[in-house]
Amino acid sequence: MKIMKKLLCLGAALCILLSLFPAACAEGTDDERFRDKTWDEVVDGFFEEHGLGSGFVTFGYYNTVTGEEHYYDGDKYVIAASMFKVPLNMLYAEKVANGEMDWDTKIYGIAYSNLMEWSIVNSDNQMAEYLWKKTGSYRTYRELICPYMGEDPETVDEMYWKNNYFTSRQIIHCLKTLYDNPERFPRIVETMRKAEPENYFNYHEQAFDIAHKYGYLVEDGGLYLNDCAICYTDDPILIVMFTFGVPKPYDMLADFCTLMCDYTQYQTALRREEEARLAEEAAIQNLENTAARESPDVSSDFSTAVIGSADGPNSIILSDKGSVGGMLILSALIIALAALLLIPILRCAKRGKLRLSWALAALIFSALAMILAVFAPGLGTVVTAPAGDPQETVTEFFDSVITGDYPAAYACLSDYTSLGLENVPGTEAGQQIYQALRQSFSYKLYGDCVKNGLSARQQVLLTHLDVNALKADLKTAADTALAQLVQALPKNELYDENNNYLPSVTETAYANAVSSLLAHVEDYYTTTGLALELSYTTDGWRIVTNNLMLNALCGGAAY
Repeated sequence: MKIMKKLLCLGAALCILLSLFPAACAEGTDDERFRDKTWDEVVDGFFEEHGLGSGFVTFGYYNTVTGEEHYYDGDKYVIAASMFKVPLNMLYAEKVANGEMDWDTKIYGIAYSNLMEWSIVNSDNQMAEYLWKKTGSYRTYRELICPYMGEDPETVDEMYWKNNYFTSRQIIHCLKTLYDNPERFPRIVETMRKAEPENYFNYHEQAFDIAHKYGYLVEDGGLYLNDCAICYTDDPILIVMFTFGVPKPYDMLADFCTLMCDYTQYQTALRREEEARLAEEAAIQNLENTAARESPDVSSDFSTAVIGSADGPNSIILSDKGSVGGMLILSALIIALAALLLIPILRCAKRGKLRLSWALAALIFSALAMILAVFAPGLGTVVTAPAGDPQETVTEFFDSVITGDYPAAYACLSDYTSLGLENVPGTEAGQQIYQALRQSFSYKLYGDCVKNGLSARQQVLLTHLDVNALKADLKTAADTALAQLVQALPKNELYDENNNYLPSVTETAYANAVSSLLAHVEDYYTTTGLALELSYTTDGWRIVTNNLMLNALCGGAAY
């Protein structure tokens, strides 16, 4: 009955978990471009490869996950060319998000949605001029975007007010504001994704999605070629590069982007390896702490004698170590008594009153019977030594779980015929999490297998998706995804007649939120230490399930 209750609870937990939720692989850590090198050393190598000639560059880098931030001449003011159209559009997108205007609001007779598209994707200077003129003046526009650039108009450097000058640090701050607050600045990132998909930072084929805004200007006898971008590596990064008068500027921009993406993937792999190592150490410590709190193993209280061949099932006799001494003393007394009885037996045999052979046989067998009676309670049960290796059962179980062969996995259990792991949820978000959980499983056997008669114990380190950690971030991600849909869709596609969100809208927002979190799913991996008990049955070694194991297989969300 208890097992049935546990089974029902587990099945219910799985159903609830998967219905409530209606991977990217990092590069290896053996790249000589980055091994044991600082960011500055990596950049030095980049300069050696490209050279600068009579021109100059300034650039910046920011990792949105780790906060790693670097600049080369990061405070040097340079003409930004069309990159200024990002903070300019942020002014108006924020007004749309605040309800001060909408996408169809006309500016100089043109709907703002068109002005955003044409100024960012097509880099139309006339459309951008309409936008900054609408603020009142060029200086007013520059004042209004100061918060996006991380500046105070009262204290900002005088160079800020001269023409279209920005620094790499200011552009990175602007991108960070945009990346961290997508609900405040709807549509901008999506529009940046459309801009020049095969040029500037995208000049060479890129392995990652990039939302960017480029700048091109011929002035002062040379070419200003710039770009700034959000690069969706496993740990998304923000990068910017200004160039002037450098040889092969398109190659330089593209190679810089590729280098920063590869560098980030390398650092992400190192971070995840370290996090996995720490998680494994914590799991091992938990196993050792648990083992220390438990009572001593049965084998410490009993001695074991094995009778028979090692090729098959053997007989095992377990005896209580504490009573052996007493049993030997009693046995010695029985032997002494038998020796005393031998004298009268010999006398009677001489007188012809009994047959000596039969009398001796009776004495010997009686003594042996008494000795056996003394040892029998201490010997305990004579059992059969089980054949096979318990580790093989443990390995078969987890290998079968990983490959999705659930009948084979459940055949390794002593008390469950199903754990519900084979039940695929019906919603898109639930299916995403289900697949992520399945793909997250990996394991290591830790320590030796300890056998004691018909039972055994094997410790396992199981790596799996931490659904609770994912759930903790999901609400914020879902709110952001819903806000983006609200800004992107017309009202008739958002609300029903009662002004409630349409089910399709909330489902889409939820699925988008799950997708955004699972884009860096390895950040939600954890390791659980399991002390598995096994019992020997007529079918061989079988795992006895426990709550910790069931919970880990459910991503930590079952109990």
